[in-house]
Amino acid sequence: MIRRYRDGVVRRVPSDEEIRRVEARFPGTVVELNVHEGMRLSELLHQDSYSYELGVVFVGADSEDDLEDRIQWCENALAFVIDADCSPWWVTA
Repeated sequence: MIRRYRDGVVRRVPSDEEIRRVEARFPGTVVELNVHEGMRLSELLHQDSYSYELGVVFVGADSEDDLEDRIQWCENALAFVIDADCSPWWVTA
């Protein structure tokens, strides 16, 4: 699971091309996004109390070390931009 530990507004999600590149790099890999541009993370449903799930990467490997390397590669290849400076709509200046 790709997580973020602070609230913010999603300004960019990985493109379809970036997702296809990750899925092609490790055959059998599936990427599912849980957010879209413009979404406030604190408005996501079914989240735990300390983090927000941006997406899920289903990937396998022959060893735990290889799996950790693949997960890191996938997370680096999937570019999210979250603007943490945006106030929630219910906060007024």
